[in-house]
Formats: sequence, structure tokens, C-alpha cells
Amino acid sequence: DELLGLDLSAAVPDHVFACNKEGVYVSTDAGMTFRKATGSASIANGDLIQDIKVSPVNPKRMVVWREGANWQWKRFASSDEGENWKEATQDSKNAFLPYNVRQGLFMWHPKDEKAVWSVGGDWPTRSDDGGQTWTWSGDGNNGVLIGGMWNFCALDPEVMGFGSQDYNGALTT
Repeated sequence: DELLGLDLSAAVPDHVFACNKEGVYVSTDAGMTFRKATGSASIANGDLIQDIKVSPVNPKRMVVWREGANWQWKRFASSDEGENWKEATQDSKNAFLPYNVRQGLFMWHPKDEKAVWSVGGDWPTRSDDGGQTWTWSGDGNNGVLIGGMWNFCALDPEVMGFGSQDYNGALTT
């Protein structure tokens, strides 16, 4: 099957972590052999499991996202090397954009085993519980131009920013 994610952790240099549509796989012999993390079958659901990322501090902590039909992509977190998974929740209270579910590209904190960031969903998010709950994590710059939004420059009140983008499709007549 097609490999859809591969990661290493400095904490266990002989381990290799991989994922595909069947689940998550772990090698403890530098990739010579792999075993399937039994709990990952529960999240596969016939969809693509992608972009596995493993904590560099605690390699038992990992996150993945699963592609689903009609943009129903979901993030999952494990704290026991993939044997059990929890579907992540999204806390949107501080976000000013709609949460358009997209791939969840991840980056773990180099010293905090529970801190991980993602950019999936059109805005930056952070989890402080190992990927179980994701919240807005930005300073206002989300990398997406927003039609109808504007703001003054924090350094120069004479400068304003206006964003514009065909966000979620344009009306045609």
C-alpha cells in the first residue's frame, strides 16, 4: 500500500513510524520490520491515514489525520505508540475564520511532549494535551487573505490592512 506518512523520533533512533490507509506501523529495528499498531485499525475506516508525527520527547505520543468524504477530515492522537487513539476535538472560540477542515500538518514542540501545532483548517492551531484538543494559535496572521476583514497596523496606526480572497467559492451570474 501507498505510504502516506513517515516519521522518526530522536528519543528512539532505531524506531520508524509510518502510516497508510490500513493504519499505523511501528518498526523497532530501524525499518527492517514493521508491526501494525493494533488500535490504528479503529481509525482507518477505509480512509487515508496521513502525515504521522511523533513527539521527539515521548515517542509514545503521536498524531495523524484521516481524510474523509466531503471534507470530513479528522485528527487523532495516541499516547501509547498507536495502540489506542482518540479523535481530536476543535475549540474554535478564538478563531475569526470558519474551520474548513483540511489536512493536518503537524509539528511537535522539541521539549514539551504534550505541545503540538498544526495548520490544517485554514488557521494555525495548537494542542497542549498531546493532540486531543486543538485551539486557535495565532497572532492574527493566518496565511489566508480574508475578504471583508481589516485591521490597523500595530506599529503604525496610519497603515491598515485589507484582505481579499475568493474564499469558499465566488458567486457567478
